[in-house]
Amino acid sequence: MKTMTQSELFLVLEKAQRASQAFVVFRYPNTETIRAYVVDDVVEVACETDAFSGFVMAAFDRDTPTIRFSKEACSIYEAPQQLGLEISPGHVFEEGALAKASHVSLVEQGVAFLRENSCEKVVLSRKIEHQLTNFDCYKGFATLLHYSNAFVYYWFHPEKGTWMGATPETLVQSKGNSFTTMALAGTIKITDDSAIVWGAKEIHEQQVVTDYIKGKLVDLPLQVSEPYTVKAGNVAHIRTDISGELTEQVRLQTLIERLHPTPAVCGIPVELSRQFIRTHEPYNREFYTGYLGEYNVAGQSKIFVNLRCMKVLPSLISVYVGGGITTASIPLAEWQETCEKAKLMLRLL
Repeated sequence: MKTMTQSELFLVLEKAQRASQAFVVFRYPNTETIRAYVVDDVVEVACETDAFSGFVMAAFDRDTPTIRFSKEACSIYEAPQQLGLEISPGHVFEEGALAKASHVSLVEQGVAFLRENSCEKVVLSRKIEHQLTNFDCYKGFATLLHYSNAFVYYWFHPEKGTWMGATPETLVQSKGNSFTTMALAGTIKITDDSAIVWGAKEIHEQQVVTDYIKGKLVDLPLQVSEPYTVKAGNVAHIRTDISGELTEQVRLQTLIERLHPTPAVCGIPVELSRQFIRTHEPYNREFYTGYLGEYNVAGQSKIFVNLRCMKVLPSLISVYVGGGITTASIPLAEWQETCEKAKLMLRLL
């Protein structure tokens, strides 16, 4: 592993990108060190196993092969983080009436689907596209570093594209045989320093996620925390921490396969929700609501759900945002929730 300044590291990444070498640069929550993998050899595309060590990037659709950057095929770098400009709380791109009407209609269809099938929840998303040339991903990444409690990343692949984001949600972390995961759901806008009061809809939505995860891990001894509030930018969520021990029958990859996609990004029942999403969302989520992170590196894994993210093309940027829908959902309120969630990434532009 090579240590250098952040500016020097960015020069290394720029050179790699010009040479069409895949890479990822990232920073873990509540740390001040950034790390990068630059692929020197062929990028592996396969389902990871417990023998693999490196960085993984997986799509929402489990049928899409996972992209793996093996440690053995990469040069690895570290640097102390240097924060970029803070995100301005001012101007945000205005969206038209058509985008609003489209998402409201989607939510209405989602509520009808839940009632007709006696389902608990479905997570529906939308893609916000903006024509924008010469967006500086390095400055964007440095700016996102201000979100200290998020996993911040910038990922480039010559065939799969450029993605970046700041996600607050852990899929799973492990050290040895010990693991932790979380149930994160429910969203409310933070308006001031007053106490946050959760409504019945948000409390129920988060409890559904907690119960689902416990049910998927019923054969493992678990410790489950009480629900508590966490902040992510300009919104807050309800979170429950869940921890346990892996066994010979349930190894890390089995655990990930059980958890992904979680009800927080898909719904309950998962398969019915996935079918509805595929049929009714007017785009392919690709890596949005997939997962990414270091897998089996020095005996540890830190895997995150890919939320609060965007895909960067030379002249087009797509910001992804969604929310959990229940039979109690109000379509206009769900539209507004996605607007609040999108602000973090949109202000970056």
